[in-house]
Amino acid sequence: MNGLDKVIEHLNHAHLDALLNPPTDDMILEHLKKEMGHIPADYIEFLKRCNGLTLYHSGDYCLFDAQEILSFHFSNDNLLCRSAWKIGYWMGYDIVINVDDIEKEYLYAGDCCSTDEFVCVGNILNFIEEIVKNGGDPYWTINENQYRDFSKK
Repeated sequence: MNGLDKVIEHLNHAHLDALLNPPTDDMILEHLKKEMGHIPADYIEFLKRCNGLTLYHSGDYCLFDAQEILSFHFSNDNLLCRSAWKIGYWMGYDIVINVDDIEKEYLYAGDCCSTDEFVCVGNILNFIEEIVKNGGDPYWTINENQYRDFSKK
């Protein structure tokens, strides 16, 4: 069982009332890859297995499906910058992939009302593992030394 399988299995048994979407359509995934330019390999695998998710059937905990990522990114009022692709939201935090840095830790969380106070939360596997461990609550702590400014478009 690889890391992603383990994480998805964790989600299914974590008592977080997780609604996992079916795998993404190959054509939409190819379109997303083309538009983003760089997508982390583990995030591609996540979308192939689980095209987004919602916890507690609530609007507060959501990772978008591939089509929603594309739609959200190209709506003018929601564009953070070219390198930050919003992939969901979590209890008042936007969750974004920084496509300029996809080697290991590319996932950021920041206040949904700000574009200059994002903190690195690891990668998709770290994110889900920690969310499961913390019962759905945001696990990151804001430390001013960790801020990333996505306000420059």
